[in-house]
Amino acid sequence: MSQRTEAKAPPKRQPSRRHYAVGEASKGRILEAAEKVLARDGYHAFSTRRVAQECSISVGNLTYYFPTKDSLIEALMEAIYDRYQRRYAELASAEGRHSPASLATLVTELLRDAADPEATGVFLELSIMARHHGFGPKVLNRFYERWAHDIAEAISHEFPDRSQHELLRVAYFLTIIADGVCTVFSRLEDRSVGHDEIVALAIGAIEGFLKRGEGGG
Repeated sequence: MSQRTEAKAPPKRQPSRRHYAVGEASKGRILEAAEKVLARDGYHAFSTRRVAQECSISVGNLTYYFPTKDSLIEALMEAIYDRYQRRYAELASAEGRHSPASLATLVTELLRDAADPEATGVFLELSIMARHHGFGPKVLNRFYERWAHDIAEAISHEFPDRSQHELLRVAYFLTIIADGVCTVFSRLEDRSVGHDEIVALAIGAIEGFLKRGEGGG
């Protein structure tokens, strides 16, 4: 009489590199669609259903990658801030240049970016998101801290005698100006003071502080 042997369950298959790549591509498509919805409809109209429609997938497929609206929003914030941080880091660095950007060039380009309606529209909505979600301030603070250190590093090439603390004070001062430019000059209404005048004033104030060296830091 033969003995019955239980068939062993086949080992679980591990996700292949191709499967992982497809998953990351799908996440990327969803995040691109989410950014479009955010820019077009604003935070208060933002929903997983609208993102799924924009991406031409079902809500069920979307929740496979982002189970909750909060997880989608957090991933979106991280993706957008990481993209801009890389962009600003490249602008501030010597990569692709014969020498690092001068202070005047750096301030001019950063504040020009800050006045771009398309980019600033998304940033304003992200700021609203940050106030409505517990993880928002941490993501936002991490972006500003990394951004400030990149700017400080760039400025140090032109002002090597200034301390790290002085350079970071300048970087955060520039951050505050950029946020103000984003709020005031990204809209197309005429202003009694021009954007170029604010840029020139910012350059003069920062150069004056760094050349005087009265940082108190």
